[in-house]
Amino acid sequence: MKALRIGMAIAGLVLAVSGPASAQKAHYGFENLTFFDDRTPILSAVPDSGDLSFRADFTSGPQADAFQVGHNIGGFSDLFSNQILIENLGDGLDILTITLNKPISSLSLAFSLSHKGSLNLSSVAGTATSVGKKNRFGLYDGCLSSVGESEFSVFSLEMSPLTEEAGPFLFAIDNLKLNDPVCVPEPGVAALALGGLLPAAFFARRRMRR
Repeated sequence: MKALRIGMAIAGLVLAVSGPASAQKAHYGFENLTFFDDRTPILSAVPDSGDLSFRADFTSGPQADAFQVGHNIGGFSDLFSNQILIENLGDGLDILTITLNKPISSLSLAFSLSHKGSLNLSSVAGTATSVGKKNRFGLYDGCLSSVGESEFSVFSLEMSPLTEEAGPFLFAIDNLKLNDPVCVPEPGVAALALGGLLPAAFFARRRMRR
């Protein structure tokens, strides 16, 4: 009995030191959604991989349908894969809100901005900001990672321009990873690289509409 009690005590100590089991990860690459047809609000979206019990609602405002699923044809972030979620309506500066069916403790995502600026994340667990770096096609790319002080299930993304140029100020995201603060491309998913002229021209066209 004494040996059994000692064994149980040691097992309890190991569990206390190691902590709870790691949170389940999930990856949204927007490959499960339909190009062009799917736009915000996108409700109960299933991850591309990882914990498939996750569900995510993607909503936007003030323009309710400001974001749609598009193809990455090159020119965007090197961390983008094939399909992306891109803002393409209105005057820009829309807020993208992601609501999950269960809480997470961290996340990461890749982004591209139409102008010099930052992408900002806010949730009840805190805030995070990442400034885009200009790529050779004139867009501004980056990776945004967030580790909350507590768990959260709702977070919002918004672009903040750091330029005096005229808008509209637009952004695109891809490779959203839940419970994973490391921003890297999903293994086996390569971005298409077809010169990058179309995405740059797309953002330029949005600017000219002003």
